[in-house]
Amino acid sequence: MIPTDAQDRKVTWKSSNEDFATVDEYGVVTYGSLPEDQQSVTVTITAAIYGGISRDFVLTVTFDPLPIAKAIRPLKDEVELTVGQQFGFMVMTDPDPAVIDRYEYVSDDDKIVSVDENGIMTAQAVGETTVRVRAIVYDEGVENVLTAEIRVVVTERKPEPKPAIDPTALLGIGAGCVIIGAAVWFISRKKKSE
Repeated sequence: MIPTDAQDRKVTWKSSNEDFATVDEYGVVTYGSLPEDQQSVTVTITAAIYGGISRDFVLTVTFDPLPIAKAIRPLKDEVELTVGQQFGFMVMTDPDPAVIDRYEYVSDDDKIVSVDENGIMTAQAVGETTVRVRAIVYDEGVENVLTAEIRVVVTERKPEPKPAIDPTALLGIGAGCVIIGAAVWFISRKKKSE
């Protein structure tokens, strides 16, 4: 959401198929089992804020296995934040979509920009630094580490207009969850043995 210091930050979440996937007040999606006659189910998740501003995200759950990521790159090479703002560090994979088992984030200077375990960067003080991500993937039991970085410039806080949803600030968190562009999530599930 931008600005990140907006006074009215309430987001309303909605699923287009509540029978298959529900979304809670925090935007966490819980999905059920795939129907036996379908290889995938696609659901639209809508995030809305006051004034009728909304953004749709397409979630596809499939039995088809996703390929393992061979490389990653940041969605943005550089971002400018004001003190107190937050921004999600997102990466694209090659191939796209692909599986990433876990992410690890680190800031070169936590006094300027801190970053949490989910890649949420928080501007702490005016300055410039680099935030780095390590994407861990396992290929036939072998651990591979892919890396990317984003330059962050922090300036003094300025008055901001009313908030809007920033699709590049949303994260796909957890193993097997991949963001395509900034609007499509794929989650691969293994078929249960019978």
